[in-house]
Formats: sequence, structure tokens, C-alpha cells
Amino acid sequence: MNNILFLLLVFISLRLENSNAQKKNIINQVSFSSSKGNNEKIKMLNVNYKDTSKVSIKSDLAQVTEILLDYIEGTSNGQPERLRKAFHPDFNLYTVSNDTLWTRSGKQYIANIKVNEQTNRVGRIISIDIEKDAAMAKVEIAIPGFRIFTDYFLILKYEGLWKIVHKSYTWRELAKAEKK
Repeated sequence: MNNILFLLLVFISLRLENSNAQKKNIINQVSFSSSKGNNEKIKMLNVNYKDTSKVSIKSDLAQVTEILLDYIEGTSNGQPERLRKAFHPDFNLYTVSNDTLWTRSGKQYIANIKVNEQTNRVGRIISIDIEKDAAMAKVEIAIPGFRIFTDYFLILKYEGLWKIVHKSYTWRELAKAEKK
């Protein structure tokens, strides 16, 4: 953990030191002690440094949250382009009905979203779990007077972007008292 913190501090100091440069080659050698007490060396050779002070770099959590909101708001507000942004083009949806597995084409799912058609769906993100370039998320979609859907997503980061590659879902009917 100390090694990671140290490298982060080195990166920040290099960024601050070179904040006005568009590009700079940095040749450096950093020594530190590992948690085992052995001296280790990290060589940073020919690192291309670019000024990122004008670029907003979003965290993985922020990016995953954004695609989940694209899904929630895109389905609620009739914005199929937001769904295309959130989902991998070849994704499918999976659910079980009457003890039978149902698979639905993601392309057909998005095609059924009518442009600018508002719905009364209310969505919320329940959880997000990220590990390196893979994530899982749970979202709840309530349709007042009807059902509450629970969606489970598998999300992968590739080519620098997070995309939903799989959606499994289930639902429960609202109790009569909740429907009123």
C-alpha cells in the first residue's frame, strides 16, 4: 500500500511540475523500500507526459454510474441513443418466467424504446462493485401501480469505455396496498 501511495505522490508531483507542458519525456529512476524491507527500483523510462489539467478524468465509479444513469434515464425519457451509449451492441437480456429461461435481444429491446416517450418508471442504483476492468451493478426500477424490477448488470471496460455486456432481471408485483 505504501508503494502505491508513493507512486501516486510521484505522479502528482510530476504532473504539477509539468502542468504547463503539452508533452515531455520523463526519464527517472525511483527507489523505495517495499513492505518486506527489500529495496526495489521502479524505472520510469520515456514516459510520455501530457498536460491533463484541462481534461476531466472521471473515476471508474463515476463512469459506471454514468452508464447506469444512461440506462435508467434513457428508458424513462424515451432516449434510445442513451441506451446505445450504455450497452454493448451485442448484449442480451435474460429472465426467468414460469420456470423457463427467456433470452431477449438487446437490439430489439432498444428498438422498442419510443423516442421522447416519457414513462412513469423510477429507477435507482442499489449497488456497484468494480474490480479492475469488470463491474457488477444492481438497479431497481419501480413502475408505480405495476411492478418493481430488479436488474443485475455485468459491465466491462474495454477500449477505454465501460459498457453493459449483460442484463439479467426479475420482478415482483406490487402489493395491492402499494398499487393504490
